[in-house]
Amino acid sequence: MLIVKDVLTRKVVTASLDTPVREICGTMAEKKIGSVFITNPKNELVGILTESDVVRKVVAADRIPYVTTAADVMSAPLISIDIEESVYRAQELMDEKRILHLAVKEKDKIVGMVSIRDLIHPYEHFERGTSWV
Repeated sequence: MLIVKDVLTRKVVTASLDTPVREICGTMAEKKIGSVFITNPKNELVGILTESDVVRKVVAADRIPYVTTAADVMSAPLISIDIEESVYRAQELMDEKRILHLAVKEKDKIVGMVSIRDLIHPYEHFERGTSWV
């Protein structure tokens, strides 16, 4: 069975609560990613800013991305899944919460992220040697 550990992304990008949305969008475009974890002053992950957040909470709300910060529009709290859970459970949780990204925890520490893209292209993981059984 394919588990979250087999498909997660361990290298995640972060930004602080006071980072302007425009700056975060530039980072997402540059790195070709759809979300950034948001950290508090203690460097703890406290939320996520996704492309959907930008569209719905900034563009559609006619907010100014140069002055709107991550804290103003991020999604919080983070919704997470254990690293040993099945990919099927990750899909269920995303569907239930209507989200496209999950923080991945190992022993109560966030160690990465799994996105819907990771789950809809499982053959890529198989090609890298992940077992389907």
